[in-house]
Amino acid sequence: MDIIINQEERSNNHVIYVHINDRIAGDRIKQIKENHYVIVSAPRPLLGTLKWQGPFTHGIFYAAGTRDEWGKHWDRDDTWEIIQLTNDDSIRAVKAYLERRGYLEWASDYSDKELVEMYNLPWSDR
Repeated sequence: MDIIINQEERSNNHVIYVHINDRIAGDRIKQIKENHYVIVSAPRPLLGTLKWQGPFTHGIFYAAGTRDEWGKHWDRDDTWEIIQLTNDDSIRAVKAYLERRGYLEWASDYSDKELVEMYNLPWSDR
């Protein structure tokens, strides 16, 4: 999975990254992982294999399922995909981004947490 660093590009692609510790999916996470479901959020109730309400991301309404089955509904409902990351996912993405641009040496002045936060990716101290 390519993690989008640029905030404008992230917005254009309707993607929101959250930390895995935020437990957006709650107890549903095992079923989501086992079935390779996508998680989406919107400001209105959604259709999906799994549906719930949770903390605000793009809205408080969430659904999970396969894009093949639910994608047309989700596109009409202005959903944004929710992707859960670990600290390692976030720092790997930022360092790869900086390396591609020749800025990795500059990054050594900052902690991993500071770098991740500079690029608005999720980090958890838990």
